[in-house]
Amino acid sequence: MNTRKIDILKEIIEEQKALIEENKDHEEITEMLKSSIKVIEYTLENEYKNPTEPMVIIKKEPENTDLLKKSESDLKQLTNGQVFKSWKEVCSHFGWKETRGDYKKAKLKELDTMCKWHKEGNKIIIDEVYEKQLDKKDGRKNNFGTGKKSIYYKDFEIIMLKLFELNHTNYLDFTITQLMQMVGMVNKDYVKYKYSKGDLLDSLRTEESMIISNDEINNFYEVHQKLLSEGAKTCLKKLKQAYLVDLKEIRMLRMFKLVVSDEDGTTKREYFDREATKEELELILVEKRKLLEKIGCSDLQQIYQRRLQAEFYRELRTVLEEKYQISFDYTSYRAILNKSAISKELEELQQIVNIDELILSINGKAYKKSIEDYNPKVIDRIGVFEGFKDLEQTTKLLSDRLILS
Repeated sequence: MNTRKIDILKEIIEEQKALIEENKDHEEITEMLKSSIKVIEYTLENEYKNPTEPMVIIKKEPENTDLLKKSESDLKQLTNGQVFKSWKEVCSHFGWKETRGDYKKAKLKELDTMCKWHKEGNKIIIDEVYEKQLDKKDGRKNNFGTGKKSIYYKDFEIIMLKLFELNHTNYLDFTITQLMQMVGMVNKDYVKYKYSKGDLLDSLRTEESMIISNDEINNFYEVHQKLLSEGAKTCLKKLKQAYLVDLKEIRMLRMFKLVVSDEDGTTKREYFDREATKEELELILVEKRKLLEKIGCSDLQQIYQRRLQAEFYRELRTVLEEKYQISFDYTSYRAILNKSAISKELEELQQIVNIDELILSINGKAYKKSIEDYNPKVIDRIGVFEGFKDLEQTTKLLSDRLILS
């Protein structure tokens, strides 16, 4: 076996041991990784043929004073406000291998135990160096809203747990947008106007005396729905991986029936929501494909690239309402809650963070992110456009109205 192969196998062992540490609460994963390590070590022991160089098998050593001294030394190398131009520079500073994947993830977790930090582009900036290095478990738990590019995902995980604990049953149905409102990512107006942007447009023109276009509102929702919903889904995924919740996607329909008003005899729509049948989903699928071909696009991504989404969904709604009395379809989630485990988790978290204070601070964090992220994302997607000078004012106005409570 050549030296290069040996080095690769040794690196794989290191990475898998880092994964074992990361997944130590998941027995089935750790056992699988341990078995894999044994196979690799066996391969190295039995196929290593170089008699002039002693074989070194990497083994996980117990914590010792040398390691503790190294940790203390690493802490002393850091200063508040220190700026590293890149991850490569961080690795060079600590003498770490400049690798990616699981090894890098393990080293990022180690950095979390030494300090609070954040990224600006490729730069890694040290915000606060801890007096004493935290153990890895505490490092993760204390990293609420800091240290990562996302400023609030961990905060929202905690608030979701609180929301689930307070639910009066072991089941909860919600859409991602509703969940975003329940945990404080957006306010009730965001949900209210998501499907009636014309009403929001009229309201802003009347109450704010500001001329704002329908395109600007659509852009705001498009950017924020993706930005915030991805955050919510990330949190749900982590809670599911911890076996605190189980999730099932449900396809829903917003439908209506025509009723005659007792007051004036006029016919009005009465809206209601229910789960879609397989047959209804097939009908909607056919109509979507027909419309896709009609506007000359090959897939949904192309619709968004050509900025035809408003036209597509407007025409789709017209067709579905005329043929089937369906306004639109959407995805809802049904969560099965592990209430006892959730309560236990919250008891432990309460020792580290004041959950009530955290809830109060969420709006400000979501608002800050909405202001900071919206303009660059819009500019990156569609470039500088006519009326660009008013974009910042528009962003603040819409964030004030739809994000803050």
